[in-house]
Order: sequence, then C-alpha cells, then structure tokens
Amino acid sequence: MAGDDTAPETETKDDQLVSLFGDEDDAIFGDEDSDDEDELLEEGSVKVAREDIKLMNVVRAIVILFLLTVATIFGEAVFIITLIGEERSFEDAFEKTSNNLIEALFAKLNNDLWIAKSLSTDLALSAAQDEDSNWPFISYQDFDSRCKGPIFLSDASSIKFAPLVKSADHGDWEGWATQSYEPQPSSEPEDGVEFFSSYRSVDQGIFAFNGGFAQDVVADASLLSPVWQMYPAHGNQASGLIGTMFDEISNDVRNHTIESMLGCFGATMTPFQYGDTSGNDFVTYTVPRATVYYPIFGNDGVQSTSVTGSVAFEFSWEALLNNVLEEGTRDIVAVIENSCGGEHSFNVRGKTASFMGVGDLHDDDVDGYESVSSSYTAFNELFAEHRRLTAIDPCSYRVNLYATVSYKDYYVGSDPEVYRGIVLAVFIFVVAIFILYDCLVERRQSRVVTAAQRSDAIVRSLFPSNVRNRLYEQAKAKELAEREREKEAWKNSKNMSSNSSLGEGALIETPKIRLKSFISSGSALPEDQMPNNHQVSVAMEPIADLFPHTTIMFADIAGFTAWSSEREPSQVFTLLETIYRDMDKAAKKLNVFKVETVGDCYVAATGIPDPQENHAEIMVRFARSCLLRIDLLTKELESQLGPGTAELAMRFGIHTGPVTAGVLRGQKARFQLFGDTMNTASRMESTGMKNKIHLSTDTADKLTKAGFGHWITKRQDLVHVKGKGDMQTYWLLLGSSSMSETSSVISDDTSGLGA
Repeated sequence: MAGDDTAPETETKDDQLVSLFGDEDDAIFGDEDSDDEDELLEEGSVKVAREDIKLMNVVRAIVILFLLTVATIFGEAVFIITLIGEERSFEDAFEKTSNNLIEALFAKLNNDLWIAKSLSTDLALSAAQDEDSNWPFISYQDFDSRCKGPIFLSDASSIKFAPLVKSADHGDWEGWATQSYEPQPSSEPEDGVEFFSSYRSVDQGIFAFNGGFAQDVVADASLLSPVWQMYPAHGNQASGLIGTMFDEISNDVRNHTIESMLGCFGATMTPFQYGDTSGNDFVTYTVPRATVYYPIFGNDGVQSTSVTGSVAFEFSWEALLNNVLEEGTRDIVAVIENSCGGEHSFNVRGKTASFMGVGDLHDDDVDGYESVSSSYTAFNELFAEHRRLTAIDPCSYRVNLYATVSYKDYYVGSDPEVYRGIVLAVFIFVVAIFILYDCLVERRQSRVVTAAQRSDAIVRSLFPSNVRNRLYEQAKAKELAEREREKEAWKNSKNMSSNSSLGEGALIETPKIRLKSFISSGSALPEDQMPNNHQVSVAMEPIADLFPHTTIMFADIAGFTAWSSEREPSQVFTLLETIYRDMDKAAKKLNVFKVETVGDCYVAATGIPDPQENHAEIMVRFARSCLLRIDLLTKELESQLGPGTAELAMRFGIHTGPVTAGVLRGQKARFQLFGDTMNTASRMESTGMKNKIHLSTDTADKLTKAGFGHWITKRQDLVHVKGKGDMQTYWLLLGSSSMSETSSVISDDTSGLGA
C-alpha cells in the first residue's frame, strides 16, 4: 500500500481535471443514444404481443407492397406508352419545322442572289451603253433609284458599288474621283452598325483603317477595291460619305471574299462580320452580318470574262432568319456555322429571329433529341449557278437547328404524368381502404399493448433482469393456475351465465395487467393470498439472492441541507437532476448498478446483479469520475442557481463485501440491498470528507491484491464506526496519473473508456 500521508494537495483542481478527465470522461458523460427505457429489453406479455404485431405488420406490408407494385407497373406502362406517343409527335413536328426553316432560308438566299445578279448586270449594261464611260472611271447618277428596288425585294440592309482599280490607275482614279464626286442623300445608320469617328473626305484619296483610324493605303498595292457609291448612304454629303473611298481589299475578311469572287467568277459570301472584323474595317457590327459580293463583268456584263467591279449586298443574319417560319411557331435555336471558323446562335420564334450570342448556345436539356442540319455542300450548290468556275471553294455556311425546352414542352406535356397519377390514385384508394380497415382492427390491440408496454417499462426500470424474469415466471404460473380454476368453475356452473358463474373475482387477468397492478398497488398477491402467521406458501417464495462479491458506494452532497433551505424547490430539483443524470450516464457506461437515490444520497453497487471480477476497480473509477464531474457541474450551475452552488461537493464512501438483494414486496415494492456491507459503506460516506473518496480496509485490500495499491493512501486518523469500533480507512488518490497507467487491466465491462 501507499504511504501514510493524507491525499496530496499539490495538484490543483484544474490539474486533476486535465489528468483524469479526457477522452474517458467525454465518453462516460457524453450524450446517450437513447433514454434508458428505450434500451431496456422487452419482456413477458409485451414481447409476445409485439411479436404478434410484427407478424401482422409483415403480412400487411406484403399485401400493400403487392398492390403498390401492380399499381406502379401499370402506371409506368401507361406513362411510357403516352410519353412515347408525345415524343414521336414532337420529333415529327420539329423535323418538319426545321426542314421548313432551312428551305425558307435557302429560298431567301437564292432570291437575294438573283436580285444581286440582276443589279450587277444592270450596272454593267448601263456602263456599256455610255460611250464616255471607261472602267474603272464609272459613276452612276441614278444609283439610289437603281438600288431601291433590290433593297425592297431582298433582305439586304445596304448595297455598295466598288470598281476594281489596278495600281497603274491608282493616281488617275483618285483625281477623277475628286472631280466626279457628287453628294448623295444620307441617313442614320441602322441598328447593329457603328461607324468610326475618324473618316476621310474624297479629295484625300483611297484609304484603309488601322485600329479605328483612317490612313493611306499601301502605295504599291496591285489591286484596290474602293467603295464609290452606296445605298443608303451615311455621313457628310459635302466632303464624302462614311465609307466612300475605303479600300475593301485592305480588310482581311472582305479581301478573302473578293479574292474568292475573282477566282470563281461568281458570287461569294463573307464569313461572319461581327465586331471590328480583323481590326481594320471602317465599321463595327454589334449583330452578326455577312456580305454577298457579286462581280460586274466587262462592259456587257454577260459575255466578258474580266471582272471590273463588284456590287455588295450586306445582310443581317437576323434579317435572313426573319419570316422563315409561320407566326406562332415556338422557339427554335439556329446555330449558324461557317467553314472558315465561327458559330453564332439565334433564337427563331415565329416570324422573328434574335441574336443569342457567339458559339453554340442551344439548351442542353434537349440534347437527347436529334437536331436537323443543312450541309456545306447544300450552301455551295446554292451559289454554284452564280459562279462560272468551281475550282476554288470559298467559305461556306451550314445551319444546325435545335429544339428548345418550350418547343418540346408544347408537345411533350404533363399528360403521361396525369394518366399515371390517375392509375396510381385508384390503386392508392384501394390500399387506403385496406389500411383503414386494418387500422380499425389493430386499434384495440395497439391500446392494450401500449398500456402493457408502459407497465412493463416501469417494472424494468425498478428491477434487474434476473429479478424481472422470476417475477414474470411467478405471474405466468399464477395465470396457469387461474385458468385451471376457471375451467373448474365452468364445469360447476353449466346453467349459469358466464358473468354470474365466474363472479368478479374470477375474471381473467393477463400478466401485463397483473404486473401493472403490482407496481401501482405495491402488492404482489391479493390480500387473501398474503402470508399470515409467518407461514409462507409455495406461491409466495421470496425473490432474493446472496451476492458474496460486491462493492457498495454511498455518495452524499456536502452542504446540501443548508444550501437547499435557501432555494426554491425548482432550483433544488434542477441541481439534483443535473448531478444524478450525469452519474446515471457514468453508471451505465461503466456497468455500475444504480440502487437508489434517497434525498441527496446516491447509492450504487458493482458485482450485482451479474458477478464482476474487478468490481472494486470499477467502483472507484466511477466514484472518481463522478467527483470531478460534479465539481465542474456546480461551477456551471452557480450562475443559474445562485451563490454558494460552486461550494457544494460530493462525499463518497465505498466498502467491499457480501450483500443480500431481492424484492421486498408490499406497498411500493422495490429491489432492495441489505447487510453489514451496506451499513459500513454508509459509515464510510458519513465519516469522509467532501471532495474525497473514503475507502474501507476491505476495498483497499481488494485494490492492492489486484495491483492497484498505488491508487490509495492511508488516512492518518482512525475512524470510529458504530458497532465496529475504530477502523483504519484509506483515501483514493484523485490526482495520480497512475490510474491511467493501469487502465489496461480493467475488464471488458469498461474497455475502451481510457484511464
């Protein structure tokens, strides 16, 4: 054993808490998964009734599951058939609408090409009929009137005329242009077109743009295509219109298209013109556009093989896509793709198209459905009859069409869900009728089981499992005897009604009702069966056992009497319930049996009702954990319960020895412990000190034999115990880390809790 000194006080209370509480105390005092009543095993008649209910629930579930399965299969079949029909209608309608859109778009382009050819031929013939004209020194006095018809009949927003000027004619043409320029009527630019603020007058010559600023063209350029006349025109009439004298070949996009036009001797179309094309155009487009260049041939426009100029029809893609569908047609996404690069998306709704943005922006929610597309070949074939050569393949377009969610929802609606819902509703109604009937049948049984469960829970909370089993066995034996008596009663009263023959005393009582009566009345048997004159019948065999190896703990709150006299009843019970709740949690985790609480005294035992080899070690660990935990709780509760609460502390007394335990029947029967061990443990508590755990010699010897003698220290003074005289007792060392070092020897009852 340890030395003779009293419990060392060198460690502070906080040091003790840190060293002894940690993962173990968190585990001991952590939240329980459920209340004690929820975790108690079901016994007796409640268990039997619950098994019957479980069987009924299984049968009920099978029937309901069968009906729901049939309903689900039938409902899904109706849903799928309806959905397939709607999706087929949607796909057919979308394919038809898409084909109509492509046909209408190509028809509009074809019409615009023939109008461009007509204007090109008209300009060539007009120049040929003028004996004073000589290419490229050509100007049309009635250019505006010549263009009004084509603008009205086509989708073009503007038409430009540009002669082809060779490097040898560069200077002469600029001089001629200065002398020949005549102001044209001008108008405001259309939506989607923005001109740079920097532009040149005619007398400054042919120019190009670089970064939004006008500058002279390259002096040695082999071929120039200056814009000479346009309709409608924009800008200052006196000095020149915006764009007049701009060399289209200086712009990369326009140059590529003009080169293709010269190579195939026919109509070509620019790639997308959006933003500042290549950074060197005289205009910025905020909506995607394209320009069709149609060549002007020689002086007759028909037989000549020399291209002397071009007429340019500028289109907005929105204008090309307008009026291609019938009014009321739901949205379709048209993704226009160019073989030279670039994709632009448009929303086409009825007769109106609107620009969505750059790239393929169709709705991903309709990706599971097929799209309809035209081909680059179809576009080239459209232009083929307006070209004399096909050796050069310029930039081409194709159209990819996608349905929108609104388009799909118009054809694929909620009908499948409605039909499925109707089918399921019918079956659910049938199931509901079945369940209602079943619930009415079960209602009475459920009430009986609930009442029995409550009674059973009370019994289970008062008695250990082995004691409960013996109580149930006695009740079952009595029930069998009563049934036999009932049979005899029926035989002896054949001519009497069932009520009069049995009488009030012969009514059948189930074990559930009997146990509830036992707890509420406190009597295990009727008055006429209670033992008299010290005679105990066989039916009244006591429920009691001797437990030779136990450790008993008494714990009392020091200072509680004075403290409680100054507090409201609610405050008193708040303190007790808080402390006892945490002690109950610790008892459950450490497998300590709670015997009872009497006022502020908490009584617990180990080694009962099931034997425990290490009952002494478990009990001192329990007491130590509770002592330190309660020290924390009282500090936390002081703000709620008032001054003086933090000074409250527990006083523990522990003794090891045999006890007699059993059910003491009578008024409010309870499970009780008796014997000298109980008295000695109580004396250990009453002669102890607050914030200390007082151990008897028997407990100390038990710990020493188990190898835990370093946990304890002798009390300096002897303790006088009534009926036993002076006794040597011991203190448990609260602050010693040695208890942690020996945790591995604790049995499985406390494994995993730390030290």
